[in-house]
Parts: sequence; structure tokens; C-alpha cells
Amino acid sequence: CAALHAVSTGASSARLLADDERRIAIARVALVDAWRETDPSAFRDARELSLGYLHARPEPSRWSDVDPVTETVPALVEHLASGCHGDASASAPSLLPLLSLIPAEALSSPSRPENTEGGTPIQSFLGDILAACWSGWEVFC
Repeated sequence: CAALHAVSTGASSARLLADDERRIAIARVALVDAWRETDPSAFRDARELSLGYLHARPEPSRWSDVDPVTETVPALVEHLASGCHGDASASAPSLLPLLSLIPAEALSSPSRPENTEGGTPIQSFLGDILAACWSGWEVFC
């Protein structure tokens, strides 16, 4: 994958971010596709790519190319709900570091509209993540 190669070869930030389309494509691979990966043999590299990408970007622009609410968090929720596709030991070490780098506003924003008729409380994306962890645990236990 081009993004993994660019990060692993130490490509400079200026070269990595020179072209907008390339920068956006790399961000999507690192922050969305890496969490949609289903092959457990690729999990460690995919997680390293995600965290490496986020640490390489300056804080104000970390999430400028990918929307964590509509792209990254749903991919993460899907991954967790699957029981990490059978290899939680490869994904677990990167979860807290990733969550610490997702903007608090993204984690606390409502994941679905409030149901005013039924009185269903608003659930945040963090609530979705925790529910997915439980669902994933139930898959393999």
C-alpha cells in the first residue's frame, strides 16, 4: 500500500502532503481502510499505519482530510463489533491510543437523532464504540 510505504520509508511531511488528492487518499487508507481490514495478518501493520499517520500530522490538521464521525468511527465500530475479526490481541493495543487522538467532539456527538416520541436517549459515538466492544466480546465468548 502506498501510504504504508510512504510512512515506513520516512517520507518527509512536505512530500507526503504536497498533493491534496494524494494526501486525502493516504488519509483514507490510514484512518478508514486500515480499520476496515478483515485479514488478521495485516492488523498490526494497519494499526501502526493509523497511529503513525496521526502522530505525523500536526494536531490542528490531523483530521482535516477524513471525518472521524462519518468515516473512522463507523469503521472502528464495525471492526469491534465483529470481535476484531477473530484477532483482538492485534487490535487491542492500539484502541486507547487511537481513541485519545480522535477529537472529543467527534466521540461525544450524537450517533443518531434523538427519538422524542419513544424517549430514547441520545447515544454518542463513544457509546457506540463501547456497545461494539461488548458485541465483539459476545461473538467470541
